Amino acid sequence: MTTITARPAPRLLLLFLLVLAALLVAGCDRRPSEAHVRQEILAAETAVFTGFEEFIASTDVVVLNTWKEDGIFVARARVTIVPQGDMEQLNRKLESVTPEQMISKGLQGATAMMGVMGLMLTGPATVEADYLFRKTDNGWMLFDVRR
Repeated sequence: MTTITARPAPRLLLLFLLVLAALLVAGCDRRPSEAHVRQEILAAETAVFTGFEEFIASTDVVVLNTWKEDGIFVARARVTIVPQGDMEQLNRKLESVTPEQMISKGLQGATAMMGVMGLMLTGPATVEADYLFRKTDNGWMLFDVRR
């Protein structure tokens, strides 16, 4: 007489565990890390000063609060930008720029120059804003700022 014993199929169990692990890993990326948020905000805020980076001593980003709103991740942060140097150094830099270079930089160059001039005249600037992130195929991306 032959007895049949029920044994769980190891392949089916392995497949179930793999699917469960994949779902857990996929669900872990519901929010960007605070380090990623700070990095994206820092990149966005310092991009304004492209070409004049030597006049920025430091940029500090403090994430105050985070939440999700209609599928969008929102991070409220305070950004402090500290200038360095003086108006004489800035003036020498501006004198060294040819008209062709100024034209090629266009509005972005003029915005950077005006931003640095404003910082040099007023001192450190602090901005508090909401930074909006959207989930993409490449991870979380900063796509808008509400000031």
